[in-house]
Amino acid sequence: MIDSINESGMQALYLYLWTLAMRYQYGIVKRPALATLFTPEQLALIAAETKTHHWSQKTVERIESDLPKDHDLPVVEDYLLTLRVWLYTH
Repeated sequence: MIDSINESGMQALYLYLWTLAMRYQYGIVKRPALATLFTPEQLALIAAETKTHHWSQKTVERIESDLPKDHDLPVVEDYLLTLRVWLYTH
């Protein structure tokens, strides 16, 4: 999964994760709900990428664990990260 991303893709993914962490570190980010970004069918397709989606969930949980107590990452970030990784690997 992640091993198949080329060096520039890995760098872009790293920068995305860093930006994600910084965005939530300094405030609450207003993200639209899952239903406004994706249809139920799209959510099912993203979640069906089990290896990538599981990795994304764990990565988002890890980022969240470093944030202040009142700064939670919304579930939509799991799906956006899964989609981003999928795009880099396909």
